[in-house]
Amino acid sequence: MKIVSIVRQVEAWYAARSTTIERSGIRLSIQSKDPADKTRGKVEVRVETPSALASVTFWNHGSVSVLTADKESRAEHVLDDRPIQSQDDVSSLLEKYLREIIEHKKDKPGTDGTFPTTTD
Repeated sequence: MKIVSIVRQVEAWYAARSTTIERSGIRLSIQSKDPADKTRGKVEVRVETPSALASVTFWNHGSVSVLTADKESRAEHVLDDRPIQSQDDVSSLLEKYLREIIEHKKDKPGTDGTFPTTTD
């Protein structure tokens, strides 16, 4: 059984979810570097909501970093920066981070702070 790298897991999540998420007005982009390299391989998913910018970076060596910036106040926040645990599921982490990033929308009129989900 071949083990799929962390970068490849993020790329697969992005391919499966980006169109659905972007339909809700959230902009996503992805950039990978050395996806097969066990040490240097990394992937960054950039997120833009009406009120925040964020960068979610995973490294194949086993860590994740999530940085956010509020558009209005320009306040920056480290949402997460840690080693990935064996029980962590990359897709679940990405979904969790997205929910936390879009929390800024909850205080904006006409939005509920959620994004569409798929029924697989």
